[in-house]
Amino acid sequence: MSYFHPRDFDCKQPMIKDLSIVRKFKSYVGLKYCENKLVKWLRDFDFIDITEAEKIIDWNQVRKIKI
Repeated sequence: MSYFHPRDFDCKQPMIKDLSIVRKFKSYVGLKYCENKLVKWLRDFDFIDITEAEKIIDWNQVRKIKI
């Protein structure tokens, strides 16, 4: 499953100065390469919507993880 937020593709977004170093890393490192990564994903993988995925998954065969 994939989710994309518009900010994930905005390499010109303003940088928030008061973020922790870890949060800055997660938020801003690699932004200028994100479009290339998306194009590669779209070329390399087939995507379907969640309704179609639910129809083809055999939920009896999915391993359950207890938390």
